[in-house]
Amino acid sequence: MKDGYIRVASASIDTLIGNVKHNANEIKKVLKETREKKAQVVVFPELVLSGYTLEDLFLQNRLLNECLVQLEEIMKDTKGHQQIVVIGLPFHYQNNLYNVSAVLYDGSILGIVPKYHIPNYNEYYEGRRFTPCFEDNIEIELFGQIVLFGRKVVFACQNLPSFTLGVEICEDLWLPNAPSNELALNGATVICNTSASNELTAKKDYRRNLVSMQSAKLVSGYVYSNAGSGESTTDVVFSGHHLICENGTIVSESTGFDAEVIYGDLDVEKFVSERRKMTTYQSHHDYDYVYFDMDLIDIETNHYYDPHPFVPSNPKLRELRCKEVFEIQTRGLMQRLKATHIDKVVIGISGGLDSTLALLVCVMAFDKLGYDKKNIYAITMPCFGTTSRTKNNALGLMEELGVTSQTINIADVVRMQFKNIDQDENVHDVTYENVQARERTEILMNKANQIGGLVIGTGDLSEVALGWSTYN
Repeated sequence: MKDGYIRVASASIDTLIGNVKHNANEIKKVLKETREKKAQVVVFPELVLSGYTLEDLFLQNRLLNECLVQLEEIMKDTKGHQQIVVIGLPFHYQNNLYNVSAVLYDGSILGIVPKYHIPNYNEYYEGRRFTPCFEDNIEIELFGQIVLFGRKVVFACQNLPSFTLGVEICEDLWLPNAPSNELALNGATVICNTSASNELTAKKDYRRNLVSMQSAKLVSGYVYSNAGSGESTTDVVFSGHHLICENGTIVSESTGFDAEVIYGDLDVEKFVSERRKMTTYQSHHDYDYVYFDMDLIDIETNHYYDPHPFVPSNPKLRELRCKEVFEIQTRGLMQRLKATHIDKVVIGISGGLDSTLALLVCVMAFDKLGYDKKNIYAITMPCFGTTSRTKNNALGLMEELGVTSQTINIADVVRMQFKNIDQDENVHDVTYENVQARERTEILMNKANQIGGLVIGTGDLSEVALGWSTYN
């Protein structure tokens, strides 16, 4: 949680259908493990306390009462632990039965969130037993506490304002008006989903895309906990397919079919920063906030940062990405040439990567436009430090591509500049480097004026990240 990171966990247990006490004990075992791993949020599957595939046993008082008894035992188990725990269970209130997720923290219940969309098609028959969530939040008494009951609630950490949490349940995610949409617009940066999504051929792929895309749309973290194989007692099979996603990236994923706990570190401050830049990400202010205090703790983050984030490691994907990059750059140059009615370009060639890429883009643009490649003026400008290898690479490339090449040695002009400003040629500082770079730029611009062409600048992402490019 320090430096804006929180560690989350998604967990399933060896569920015994209808054996609430057993399930509660298994949940407590998992919580003990997650505390040792410093997880600050733990999400369990839908109806995990009772089991999901109970059918009409959900209507039995004995089962519903035992769920409340064991929920209170788990709540007591959380006492003294600063950890958000999200647990699914059936919950009877007044005349109706609800499929809910209880949000526990440090010996108390922060809230109870009912399922909004109740499926009643194909293999799902929830509409036979459960009532959809009502519209507005209400307050109820539970275990001697006043508890917020409803879907319009965001749980917020006072110590780290960027850590705000919302809950939706299984089917809620699969529909166009997912509650997580409004939860995010009301400030939730982490969405928890207690789910019981069965397995069908290719459904895992669809679920993976769905969860990762929702986290991307919402610019959020998404913790998806799915019912495990202990639920596979009827004509459907469950795999315990858990997912933890961050803004479109899968941070962690379970192997499936065995009871499993997965962990992921989410950068919640990054979500807030990204949303702030998106002026179209309009905040809403019609949900209730429930606050909790959580100490900022150090975690040795397992967050992976790809050292080459723009280059896929898979060779086939890398080839496609390179083609895409070339196509984008080529089309941009083509349009600029057409719009300015210019068919000549000037480019400085050093033999390095940036100018090589730029020259290849020029050649591709000219090929697609049907322009004469001799109208690409590639100029190499050796000076101090230019090696024969670098110069020969540049000349060989230009000859291979069939462009007009020219070599202009700038050493004498640079020395004159050094003399004008009293720069010692033996002092290899930023002035030493930039006088050479600026002289090269001046030659390119003068040449472009001479032939009526455009100067093609070069630069890469690392330069832009530092705040400068070769041209400037």
